Amino acid sequence: MVNQGVGSGRTIQRNRNVTSGPTTETAQPAQQVADTARQTVSKATETAKQQADNQRQKVSGRLDRVAQTLHETGDNLRQNQQGMLGDYIEKAATKVEQASGYLNERSVDQIISDVESYARREPAIVLGVAVGIGFLAARLIKASTGRATSGLRGQTLRYTTPAYTADRELPVVGPAYETRPGVASRYGNGPQV
Repeated sequence: MVNQGVGSGRTIQRNRNVTSGPTTETAQPAQQVADTARQTVSKATETAKQQADNQRQKVSGRLDRVAQTLHETGDNLRQNQQGMLGDYIEKAATKVEQASGYLNERSVDQIISDVESYARREPAIVLGVAVGIGFLAARLIKASTGRATSGLRGQTLRYTTPAYTADRELPVVGPAYETRPGVASRYGNGPQV
């Protein structure tokens, strides 16, 4: 009985080796594919962050120019005795300067973190803004496709519908009717006999 137990243990051990998962030969290509995928995702993420950072800097510069223009406009309005409107424009210029300063001081990761924390604090506002943006995007898409297809529809209708003009009507009097006596006079188109 002892021999049977030893023999069966060897069989079990051999079966475990056969069914114990992938061999090192098949695991290496899978690991290489996984490593390549990680590197590709890492490069794409880095490229996206660089592009977002470039856009952040461009937007900040544009906001600075807008703020400067608003300050000048406010000053001109105050000089032309429109102080109340000038004060409103000056407040708007200050808000634009604050937004520009925020973009200058923060990195892309910090801005994303700030947006996420704001979304956690004020989910209703974020949801409302998202719905508003979606509505505006839908309207813009509908308007742009409407203009593109309206020109196409006009051309299609022009070429598919027949034109009804006077020269397409068949004349009542023609050479065939004039040869038969009485037909033209019956309809009042021929010579009166």
